[in-house]
Amino acid sequence: MKAVRVLCPAKVNLTLEILGKRADGYHELRTVFQAVGLHDELTLTPAEEDSFSVTGLAGAPVDDSNLCMKSLRLWREESGDTTPVAMTLHKRIPMQAGLGGGSSDAAGVLAALRVGRTLRVRHPGIAHTECAHHAADLGSDVPFFLHGGAMLGSGRGDVLEALPPLADGVFVLALPPVRMSTAEAYGLIAPEMYTDGEHTARMAACLRAGCALPEVAAGMYNVFAAPVERHRPEIAALRQRLQELNAQAVLLCGSGAAVCGLFAALALAQEVAARLEAEGFWAAAAEPVPHGVQVTEL
Repeated sequence: MKAVRVLCPAKVNLTLEILGKRADGYHELRTVFQAVGLHDELTLTPAEEDSFSVTGLAGAPVDDSNLCMKSLRLWREESGDTTPVAMTLHKRIPMQAGLGGGSSDAAGVLAALRVGRTLRVRHPGIAHTECAHHAADLGSDVPFFLHGGAMLGSGRGDVLEALPPLADGVFVLALPPVRMSTAEAYGLIAPEMYTDGEHTARMAACLRAGCALPEVAAGMYNVFAAPVERHRPEIAALRQRLQELNAQAVLLCGSGAAVCGLFAALALAQEVAARLEAEGFWAAAAEPVPHGVQVTEL
């Protein structure tokens, strides 16, 4: 294989609804994903034996439980390609934040292996049937990152329809000193919190119509926001801080624990992120991006 470098973006959910429980035990979701310009970075190079290392933010496992390793195993089981590979992951997206970092990394490995195997660089997106089949087996969010941009998600979030990406605005992503596992967040959801998908339908229509930023901000919704904030008051306090800093909208990211504030201008978002970092939070300004994982040959 050829050595490759992969940029793996984070995501925010402009909306996230649960319609109910499915027969297979999963929840039926409606969501609007939007990729943003905060990236983990992967390098994959041919080697005499497999290796995997992680740098950057702490917390990512370096054993077989890491989604990068699961992605490699699945690829080998399905493709029969057992070429040894050295993988290095540099983490910029925090763990258990609702920003999809692990899922994006998994998609990045699949895309990188396909590119390295066929000696072709596909840029900016890797939306191939072969990769998409593997991605759905790894996690509900993983297929989105093969496409990126903005997507309407249904089913478990893995049934996707392309939308025009958000054209305006910049997100400030911020994380309090607590974490939330996906399982913990779902444990806070009661049936009376289920909705009918209308929040997501309106947001999708808004993006298709090219609505102005205030309309997008007004339509943002997350079913997890209220129960997670009750469970973790630190998250509610951070949301309130972003509101004090004049965000047009503030919403929990995925199932938490990060929150995102939507601002009109990059300079303002960078100023707010710097202020939050000075106050002891992890924070970053990230613009919407029209792509998913990006693979280039080294």
